[in-house]
Amino acid sequence: MPRYWVPGEDGSRPGLATRLSEVGWNREWLYGWRDICRSNDERTGIPAFLPRVAVGHTFPLMFVQRRPHLVAALCAVQSCLVFDFVGRQKINGAHMSLMTWKQLPVPTPEQLEPHLGFLVPRVLELIYTTHDMEPLARDLGHEGPPFPWDEERRATIRAELDAYCFRLYGLDRQEVDYVLETFQTAKGGLKNNEIARFGTYRTKELVLDAFDGLTDVAIQ
Repeated sequence: MPRYWVPGEDGSRPGLATRLSEVGWNREWLYGWRDICRSNDERTGIPAFLPRVAVGHTFPLMFVQRRPHLVAALCAVQSCLVFDFVGRQKINGAHMSLMTWKQLPVPTPEQLEPHLGFLVPRVLELIYTTHDMEPLARDLGHEGPPFPWDEERRATIRAELDAYCFRLYGLDRQEVDYVLETFQTAKGGLKNNEIARFGTYRTKELVLDAFDGLTDVAIQ
């Protein structure tokens, strides 16, 4: 007999619902990050929203006791290239441990509040591409159907979020250029993979274009 059960939501056996209730979580979605971050991976910090399901130990969960809009903004920041760059300076091995994740710098909820209008709609469009994430979409105030998966559109949105977060973290254009150039490894990396696939470092071009179009974006 297994020690732990993950039953349906009827609560017939102690499991997912019980464990989440023990930490005071009543949302129909979860938020966490990927623990595995090998040196040849394109990205180091990989957070994600997911439906209310059980997860393994290499996907730790964050139970952020703030309104969903602030959790979405947190996801935007923790998904951005500048956050990833800082994270890679602290990694020693192949794991993004809880201890390391908690040390990485993010704006406070109060600092993020003025920027929700830019961050949240873009995060929503990237995440809500399947009905599985409908509870999160509703919590963010969206009543429509899932967004279509459009690779070009998604690349543009990611670049806009990256550019905005570079501004939030106070980097100038020369520093942004430097950070973007660090995303390459001997076995690939974001830069080398995109050059091989598209013939150009697409992310850098899109981020710098978006960065140049932004003004007066700063943490208050």
